Amino acid sequence: MSTKSVVAGDARSSRKSHEREPVQVDTATLRQLAVKAEADPRTVAKMLRNESVRGVAGQRVRRTLIEAGLIKE
Repeated sequence: MSTKSVVAGDARSSRKSHEREPVQVDTATLRQLAVKAEADPRTVAKMLRNESVRGVAGQRVRRTLIEAGLIKE
């Protein structure tokens, strides 16, 4: 089993003050979140990097991340 961390963003990138910090999770957690959200792990990683995700998949991922306490509403 891989313990590789998935960095959800680069700390050096410029962010507006109202944007949230990127979240870092390990690969296993990323996959668990993707299964729970019924979405692709790349979509979950994209949302954790604070990037835009549209559509129903984005809504499911957002709801799952809020339930997991990784992002705020």
